[in-house]
Amino acid sequence: MADIFISYAKEDHNRLERLASALKVHGWSVFWDPVIPVGKTWREVIGAELENARCVIVAWSKKSNTSHWVLEESEIGRERGVLIPVLIDNVLPPLGFRSLQAANLTIWKGDTSDPNFQFLISNLATVLGQSSASGIPFTNRPPVSRKKLFAIGGGVALALIIAVLIYSLFLRSWLISPMNSRDPATDTVTTQEAARIAEEQAREHERIAAARVPATVTDVDGNTYRVVQIGNQVWMAENLRTARYNDGTAIPLVTNNSSWSNLSTPAYCWHENDKNQYAVPYGALYNWYTVNTGKLCPTGWHVPSDAEWTTLTTFLGGTSVAGGKMKQTGTARWRSPNTGATNSSGFSGVPGGGRLNYVGTFYNMGYYGGWWSSTAYSDLNAWGRRLDYDGAYVHRYYYSKSYGFSVRCLRD
Repeated sequence: MADIFISYAKEDHNRLERLASALKVHGWSVFWDPVIPVGKTWREVIGAELENARCVIVAWSKKSNTSHWVLEESEIGRERGVLIPVLIDNVLPPLGFRSLQAANLTIWKGDTSDPNFQFLISNLATVLGQSSASGIPFTNRPPVSRKKLFAIGGGVALALIIAVLIYSLFLRSWLISPMNSRDPATDTVTTQEAARIAEEQAREHERIAAARVPATVTDVDGNTYRVVQIGNQVWMAENLRTARYNDGTAIPLVTNNSSWSNLSTPAYCWHENDKNQYAVPYGALYNWYTVNTGKLCPTGWHVPSDAEWTTLTTFLGGTSVAGGKMKQTGTARWRSPNTGATNSSGFSGVPGGGRLNYVGTFYNMGYYGGWWSSTAYSDLNAWGRRLDYDGAYVHRYYYSKSYGFSVRCLRD
């Protein structure tokens, strides 16, 4: 993965070539004009690089200021604490990014001794540490003290002693077990019979479990949702659209953009504040504080954890292909080309978009669907999953808890 990820509008491509070349001279690897490997999609490559880049440069211009993709990439960089803004046009950055000091390269012609370029290099060096040519040292790890080494060594030794004792007890019980006096031929038959019985029991348990999966589930508001079993999990096959917690308490409905952007308490909304048009099939958008109450889903159901989302995508073949199996087919709701969509899992994912935390505006309806997990990443962020219109990949990102995203419920 590259040291530096450059986020920019495609119209500014030629203007960024000079900057990318100058950064490479300083010994840093730069991701900005990628060649997509065979078998990969643009979004898969972009997503992986963005998650792993040590620094994200955003080039603000007249074009990038209105680009949803640049805004989203910049937000991820900011949340990771590695965003460095650069001005290539005399514009104000979008709302939410104006408090960050930007390097002014509006009249920069490629001179690496230019003070504004040096200001950028200085900030990059702070974020990235030493490069092969920068001469700025990494912060060395403190040496491990003898006391700590002894503690580690003692812990390992204790673990080994416990393991040996357990093994010895097991071996002793095995040696005196009546099983060792049995006739081998009889044991072989008994073992085969036990395996057959276990297999029959497993099939019976699966049949009973499948019979117990309901066709639908109803929330406290009376909304009914289709249900689907995927592997050993039972999911709602529709986005949640309740306006009340499962104890009957109303969830605050917040329509004003400014009010939404300042929230650190539970809230929900409808896309563009239009319930009639978007409630079905897209559902409501909830911030993570609502999820964290533990009362959002119907009784007997819950918002899936990060690990439970991983269980789903692993069962469906991994993140590189699971997204296609989870998306509704066609382009009635997803924008074209809706790459890889088969909905073979029955999850029926729809592109409900989201609501930004820093300005409270709605975005990307039709382009992607985002769903919360119940797992926090940090004090300010929580894990989620995202499906895109132009790829079969399932993206695992952490987002600001103030974002508005869709919710799916998983049976307890």
